[in-house]
Amino acid sequence: WAAPPVQGPGTHAVMSRWERQRRPHRLLQLTARGAWEPPDAGMLARGPCLLLLHGCFGTPDSAFGPWLAGESFAAVYARYEGRCLAFAHPTLSVAIEENVQFRAASLPPLPSLDIVAHGRGGLFARAIDADGRMRVRRAVLVGTPNHGTPFAHPAHVPRFLDGHVALLARAPNATALPMLEGTLSLARCVALGLPTALPGVEPLEPGSSLLTALATPRDASTQWYTVGARFTPTDTESAAPGLDEVPNDLVVPSESCHLP
Repeated sequence: WAAPPVQGPGTHAVMSRWERQRRPHRLLQLTARGAWEPPDAGMLARGPCLLLLHGCFGTPDSAFGPWLAGESFAAVYARYEGRCLAFAHPTLSVAIEENVQFRAASLPPLPSLDIVAHGRGGLFARAIDADGRMRVRRAVLVGTPNHGTPFAHPAHVPRFLDGHVALLARAPNATALPMLEGTLSLARCVALGLPTALPGVEPLEPGSSLLTALATPRDASTQWYTVGARFTPTDTESAAPGLDEVPNDLVVPSESCHLP
């Protein structure tokens, strides 16, 4: 947490270094015993594959761990006959277009993809579809800012961090700790008053160039499903200032998840 290593390089350089060390691009396949291993190209070529894409600050385990450990996912895993992938990737220092290029370089030719994505990962899924090198058959986007979130603006990064950590005390350690690690890394830059514009977060701003480019789906046959939430504060909690006037999930306006 010493200031000099941050103030000299700046926010982007610091977050790039952290993500290279802790959040590199990696394509992983889930084994029957619940471990992540390098993908088996021969198995993946036998039919549609399921791809999991996490959101900001996340990892495959932090975003999907509780689901992967549940009975419902066991049925999903059996349906895909083990062809279940996750693409771990940096979400702050790297633009979504760069994530797509890494994904294209690491993923072997596949018959088709079904995607479950959380948050920013949903925009990644839409960018994969727009890229056209891989057929996306259907996608489920959970809490994705399809029309952006005002908290992605650099001026609102403290609130963006607040929304991501607000409920971590209730989450399992495997979910909470990876996200806390990422938010603390960025919070250090915020605390020092450094500019916090990041190429991985900019696409989440309403009206961003990526959202504009993705406005028209490339393949009309792809099926899109959305899941959103509405946070209701209790007497001891409060919604995030700035989003109080619209239903939201603490990070994303609820309607932004669903509007076409």
